[in-house]
Amino acid sequence: MAPLAQMPAGNITWTAVTFVLRTAGGEPLQLAPPVRREIWATNPNIVITQVAAMDTRVAQTIRTERDSALLFGLFAIAAIVMAAIGVYGVVAYAVGQRTKEIAIRIALGAARRDVVWLVVGQTFVSTVIGTAVGVGSAATATRVLASMVYGVTPLDPKTFAGAVVLLISLALAAAWMPARRATGTDPLIALKGA
Repeated sequence: MAPLAQMPAGNITWTAVTFVLRTAGGEPLQLAPPVRREIWATNPNIVITQVAAMDTRVAQTIRTERDSALLFGLFAIAAIVMAAIGVYGVVAYAVGQRTKEIAIRIALGAARRDVVWLVVGQTFVSTVIGTAVGVGSAATATRVLASMVYGVTPLDPKTFAGAVVLLISLALAAAWMPARRATGTDPLIALKGA
């Protein structure tokens, strides 16, 4: 790139010139009318288009990346919701299959709180194992995704820790609800169904 005065006469191949004005403060677009008047005072045949503030220009240049990040974020939220629903469904089914066992435990004197924590603890162990496998897979995949993520290092510990805490919390909440419901059932009614 070179100044216009230094360009050879035959090498000028553009059809437009861009001017950038820096303001000392205030609203930059307020200067557009006086600048237009000065340019037209020099040459009234000059066509002036696309007057915009730098913030607007920058926003236009990163629009695709911003939209992609928003889309990835929406997919991530959908994945987390589906994971929570899936864990809830699996745990609710497993607890439903163990209703008689839970009723026997309660009938033999086990505290309902202890039975809830038994189910939640078993879910916690499975979740930790699954999360460890997932973190290992994600750490391997970061090399591929490194070019798509801006401002976050591929093995960012805060991102990984946040994801692990979120997934384990969702899994524990999903396990707690069916376990709590199963221990609320009268043991006599649950055992009569046998």
